[in-house]
Amino acid sequence: MKTIITIVNIVSAIPILAYPVILISGVMSFDAPGSGKSVLAWVIFLASVGYPLIIIALIFLSRRYDSLLIALLAIIPLLFLIYMLFFSGGATYKKDFETFSKDFVCDSNSFLSIEGKGDLDAHLNLIKKKNFFSYTKDYVADIYQGKWIYTYLPTKESSDALAKCKNNEGKTPVEVYTIASEEQVKNIVKGL
Repeated sequence: MKTIITIVNIVSAIPILAYPVILISGVMSFDAPGSGKSVLAWVIFLASVGYPLIIIALIFLSRRYDSLLIALLAIIPLLFLIYMLFFSGGATYKKDFETFSKDFVCDSNSFLSIEGKGDLDAHLNLIKKKNFFSYTKDYVADIYQGKWIYTYLPTKESSDALAKCKNNEGKTPVEVYTIASEEQVKNIVKGL
């Protein structure tokens, strides 16, 4: 039993190696103006500062009382870290996938959404569901004055999306908006 507890203790100590990065992330929770008053920002900060102490305390207690249950509790931060690294990469965009307007539908798992409709400068984003856990939100183009479209970072994926995704009238973004040249964009942006 002691050997199993020792192995579990060693595995549960792995998240302590990520402590410097997690501590910096915790401090960043106060980056936004007014976030010092946010309870969530304080919880994130205190959790990022305190989790190594909790792991060490649980390892100590599991050794002292020879308890596999206490040793297994110390693995919870590792499981959380594994989830954050491998499964939640796009989970933040799940809500976007479910709630954003599907202005141009590509297929059942992807669509283009106009962010800032009615603004002089709106953004066209490609929102995709990759699998059950992972969603992405990628910039595709800017729409100026509701009639010009321009992409600063053309990729094959963004070009395909502009040419294939269709609105409820069956038109693609390049059929709805006029593609602007770089010179036209400079003039449009000056006027904004």
